[in-house]
Amino acid sequence: MKVGCPVCGAKKVLYGHTGISCDDSVPMYFYPRGLKLSSFNGYVTLENGTRFNACVKCGHVWSVVDPKALVSLLQEKGTAAAKEELQRLLAAETTRSD
Repeated sequence: MKVGCPVCGAKKVLYGHTGISCDDSVPMYFYPRGLKLSSFNGYVTLENGTRFNACVKCGHVWSVVDPKALVSLLQEKGTAAAKEELQRLLAAETTRSD
């Protein structure tokens, strides 16, 4: 199931996982799927520190990263498949608004 952005409704969504932090003073990181194994420092810092948002109706959980930093990370350290997916999503931007 392709998830849209809960804020702007765009369908250009990349999947990944986050680093674990039990301390609000330690920033959380988003690790997009498709990074090369040699990318030990391949992450984007969450813009709102450690905060995630959760919908009490549907259970959707989300946070925020700098989209330019995310694109830059994948362009620099993504696998060929991740770069292809990124280009597909970016190309859709020029043909549609989401």
